[in-house]
Amino acid sequence: MRRFRSALVVGAVALMGVAAAVDGIRGGEPKPDPRTVRTDRVHVSSAAQSVTGTLIYLDRRCRLRKIALPSGAESTAPRRVACGLSLDPAGRLERDGETWQPGGALSARCAQGYVAVRAPGGEPILRRRGCSPAWKPDGSLTYIVDGSLRLSSRLRDRRLLLSALDVSRAVERANATIGPTHLRQVVWLDDRRFAALLATNKPPGPEGLDLLIVFDGRRPVRGATFLAPRLSGLAASPRGRHLVVRTGRGPREALTFLSRIGSPSHLSFVNAHAIAWSPDERWAVVATQRSILVFRATGPYLRARRLAIVATDIAWVR
Repeated sequence: MRRFRSALVVGAVALMGVAAAVDGIRGGEPKPDPRTVRTDRVHVSSAAQSVTGTLIYLDRRCRLRKIALPSGAESTAPRRVACGLSLDPAGRLERDGETWQPGGALSARCAQGYVAVRAPGGEPILRRRGCSPAWKPDGSLTYIVDGSLRLSSRLRDRRLLLSALDVSRAVERANATIGPTHLRQVVWLDDRRFAALLATNKPPGPEGLDLLIVFDGRRPVRGATFLAPRLSGLAASPRGRHLVVRTGRGPREALTFLSRIGSPSHLSFVNAHAIAWSPDERWAVVATQRSILVFRATGPYLRARRLAIVATDIAWVR
């Protein structure tokens, strides 16, 4: 994930040196026992005192827990849930691949090549051929089918948002010599602008290179492209100001931050697997293999505190 012009490979190579804010993950911190959960209440910095809200997270025993900030104290007793579940940005439990309507009660999930939309009670209300459902901020649903991005609409002429030809032209404009690509995932930044993750059909290297492009309607935003090995887990902040994408696999896995136009912020967390933002997007938390980091998401990087908690997923609810 980095910006590029014609020399795209530079972005991929530079990625490995971007870990500007690593949770001491490369060594030096004692590894906590994953069977225990505790917080660092001994010292709370002045910056941490200004961070308020409630964190909901899942621990390795598949228990749902809550942490109050800035105290760092458990606010409720843990509740055991089914393993394999994850949390949406509002702290609701969801199955793998499920996504919730912003500010609404509908959920969408891809299964066996079809997108199914369900009402609050779980009853199906809509079924479309395709996959990778994504909600626009206005609450309308989009999905990917046959390499194109479509809107779930009763009006046929409004359904096609981005064609496979649009994607090919965008790749050409980026001078991305990465072979054939296909649209894999979309996240919406506002009701017109979205980030698209393109996977290569024929990777040129042992790890493969994927491409991220930000679109405004059907047109790619100038310079809003990012190329890196094995991109996945694309996510946007609540107000669409920031993007995060996972790069690499195993020991090379990292969460890298991008601006809403796809340019890198020089902030990357190695061995991190989950992120959540405060509702105002001023602060964020990242779950790593050893702890949860609370840091400033806007302006110069500032780590407010580290919670000695091992979490598999996390959400910041208020």
